[in-house]
Parts: sequence; C-alpha cells; structure tokens
Amino acid sequence: MSHLHLTLLSVISTFILVAGCSGQSAKPENAGVEFSAPTQLPALLLSELQGDTPRTIRCPVRIHNNSDRNQQVVLTGTGCSCYGVVTDNDEPFETGTEREVGSGQKLTLAIQGQSPQEESRKTYTADFEITAEDGTRSVQRILCTQQVYQDFKAVPALIECEMSRNSPQFENRELEITRYFRSDSPTTPTPVLDGVPDDVRVKSIRMVDSPIEVETGLWHATWKIDLEIERQDLTGSADRIDTLNVRLPSSEEAAAPETASDPVAAHAAIRLVRRSSRPIAYPERIHFGQFQVGTPKTRSLFLVSKEQIPFRVSYAAPDEETSIEVQFEDEAKTSHKLTVTLNSVPAGEFSRTLKLNTNLEEQSVIEIELLARILPPLDD
Repeated sequence: MSHLHLTLLSVISTFILVAGCSGQSAKPENAGVEFSAPTQLPALLLSELQGDTPRTIRCPVRIHNNSDRNQQVVLTGTGCSCYGVVTDNDEPFETGTEREVGSGQKLTLAIQGQSPQEESRKTYTADFEITAEDGTRSVQRILCTQQVYQDFKAVPALIECEMSRNSPQFENRELEITRYFRSDSPTTPTPVLDGVPDDVRVKSIRMVDSPIEVETGLWHATWKIDLEIERQDLTGSADRIDTLNVRLPSSEEAAAPETASDPVAAHAAIRLVRRSSRPIAYPERIHFGQFQVGTPKTRSLFLVSKEQIPFRVSYAAPDEETSIEVQFEDEAKTSHKLTVTLNSVPAGEFSRTLKLNTNLEEQSVIEIELLARILPPLDD
C-alpha cells in the first residue's frame, strides 16, 4: 500500500472518530425535574367566606420532567392532615404513593383544602420526593399562600380607663379603623361612631393617606378616630361599661336610615370600660399547677399600693374551708407578701375564690381565683 493510501485511511479514520464523539456529546443531558414556584392565591375577604359551607381553595402544582428518562414522583406529606393533594381530575394523591412522569411530560396537581375562617395568612405545603439516576433522593417543597382580610375592623377592641379622684380630668385615646373592599375605584365613605356616651367626645375622624390598592380591584383604607374621655370619680362605684359602634354608612342611609349593611363588612364594636378606683394592684388569678393528691402546694403573691399608702390585710377563712392556708404580716405596709398553701385537696380540678379584706374604703375586698389540678395517688 502506497504512502498516499495510508494517509487517506488515516484521515478517514480520524473523521469517523471525531464524528462519533461529537454525536455522543450532543445527546441531551439529564436536566432534572422542575417544580412550580411558590403561589400566592388571590386574597379573600371574611364577608366572602360567610355561609354554612367552608370555601375550598386549590393551589396549582405543576411538575415538568425535563430529564431523559421517566421519573417517579412520591408525595411524602403535606403541612397538615387537614388538606391534601389531588390530580387535575380531582383524584386524591395519597401520601406515600407515587406518580410516573414521562420524559418531557408534565404532571398537573393541586393542593386542596379549606380556606381560613378568620383574618390570617395561611401557608399550604406539599413535599415531593424524586430519585436521581444515581439513586440519590431529594425532596422538593411546594408552597402556596392564602391571605384573608377582615373587611372592617377597629383597634383596639377594648378601651379601659381607671377613674379616681387623683386622675387628670380627661384622657385621650385613639382608634384605628381599617377597611378592605373591592371596587373599581378607591372611593369609600367615612366611618361614623354611634352609641357615644355623655362622657366621651369624638374630637376627629380622619383618613390616613389615600386608599392603597393591595391587589387589582382590592383596596385598603385606614382612618384614625381621636376620643376624649372625661374622667369621673367612680370610687366605690361599679365599673361603667358602654359599647361604641363604628359603622360604614350605606349609600341609601339618607333615604332609609334603618337600612343595615353587612355586619361583617361594615360594622365593628369597641368595648369602653371605665373602672372604679382600685388603689391596690394584685393578681386576679393564681394557678398552682398540677400535683399529686396529699402533697401541699404553696404559691406567693403580692398586694401593692399604687399610691404608696400603707394598708392592712385580713383573712377570715370560712368555717367549711380547711384546704387553704394564708400567711402574711399583720401590720400596715405599702406592699404585702402573702403565702398561700393548698392542703388536703381531693383529686380533680380545684377552683376556689380567696377573699381578702383591707382597711381601705376604696378597695375593702380583694378576690383572687385559685386554680389547680390534683392527680390521683400513684399506684404502689
């Protein structure tokens, strides 16, 4: 064979080898499995969740097999047993079971459960396991979030003022009113306050900035209400309690004042409590915890004069009460430490009211609730 023939054969062999290597490297690589990104569902309003049947939410889950082989996808669990995963035809995807996703194919699922029934931001999760070609297992978590807003809300829902002869004449308080509503425009009426007692004055109702569009067509508005509460001396009297009603006037109110709007979407109540003077600070409830029957249990508590005025404490145990022992120093002090012991209490839930007396006219009686759980004796 001539030198020319050998050279041509060498060139052809080299071309075949290069072409073979090039064809092999061009073969698709294992790109893995893609899962859908976290999902934020459209927000809901509490007024939209009213009714006897809870609303069902569906969070879409899409799994795309980009690998060059079929993949087995296993559902390893959800964040709560109260919801689950279903296929696109509503067939349950049970925990611990698997679905095959062909190469280049997509699997469409949904996390399905009940929506929250109160204002909250709830996250639903589902965990899926896949196995790589080398046998390595990995878990992918899918997240979906559902936001529920309360349509109309007043904060705080409770206003407490202590009335005494030494307090300033007036006390200023502020309410914050929030409203979430669906509309093509941010226009909203200003809330009104009903049931205002004679010792309370509404100084102003003002909107804070302009309504904000939280989502397309969903608006959030905020108002501040400034109140001035007159402090009256209620020493020795019962607490004075009123309810302030904040409401959103309806467009028909002028023509028909009795027209009632949706109570969830347009009403809120504030409890206003003016407490009579209580010069002594003390715990209203003491819990002794859980202990075995026949075991004495002791707790300490303090009675403290808010105005640093010395006072005396006395305790007269009822004739039928033998399970409560109270110890303290019998002298006038601005602060008293009391030691309360439970003795010979039978098994079960224990609840008694400890009644103490003081020499102060403004607060001659102090009542403290005593609670405990007594366990039966241990078996020998």
